[in-house]
Amino acid sequence: MMNEGAEIQMNQGGNVDSHEQEQEEINNRSIFVGNVDYSTQPEELQSLFSECGLINRVTILVNKNTGHSKG
Repeated sequence: MMNEGAEIQMNQGGNVDSHEQEQEEINNRSIFVGNVDYSTQPEELQSLFSECGLINRVTILVNKNTGHSKG
């Protein structure tokens, strides 16, 4: 028997791991910046974008064979 206005929540996918949920939230707040000079350091990007709000992490992609920035 249900009360009028009762709310039922179902999660058919099982429990969502809190780590996965946190990672999804981080990804939803991430941006990609391309065409960056190869000599750019993470600190430079952090300083540049700090005007936009708190920067949690800066990742510069590198070529796995050479270790050089992908720009």
